[in-house]
Amino acid sequence: MVETIIPESACFCQALYSVFYVRNLGLGLFLPLWLTYYPIGYYRAKAIIQTTDDLHKKFADEPHYYLDNIGVIPSGRGTGIASKLIRPILKQADSQKVIAYTDPVTPSNVALYEHYGFQCVAETPIPGTGITVWALRRPSQ
Repeated sequence: MVETIIPESACFCQALYSVFYVRNLGLGLFLPLWLTYYPIGYYRAKAIIQTTDDLHKKFADEPHYYLDNIGVIPSGRGTGIASKLIRPILKQADSQKVIAYTDPVTPSNVALYEHYGFQCVAETPIPGTGITVWALRRPSQ
C-alpha cells in the first residue's frame, strides 16, 4: 500500500465511475437516476467510456498500474501536488517491474504525464464529442 499525504488544495475526481456502475449493475439500483437528465449524460459519455476501455485493453494488457482521473484544483497547480500524487504510484510500479498506464483527455495532461516518462501510444478523437483520448504508457524503470 502506498501512503501519500495530500494537501487540502488537491482534488481527486472519478466523475465517470457512476456511469460504469449503472452500466454494470443494471437499472434496479439506480432507477431514480434514470428519471432525471442522467440518461442523457450516459449516452453522451458512452462513446468516451468505450474508447477508453478499448485503448486500455489494447495498450495495457499486462499487469500494470492505472492512473485514473488525477487532478489538482487551479489554486494548487505548480506547487508540486501532482508529483506527490503521481511519483509514489510510479515508484511502486517500478519496484514491481510493471508498466504504468493512463488515458487523459486534455493536451495539458498529456504533457504532464510525458514529464514523468509516459509515452503516447495512441491519440484517438471521439467523433461527435470534440474529445480526444490519449493512451499513455510508462515502461518500468
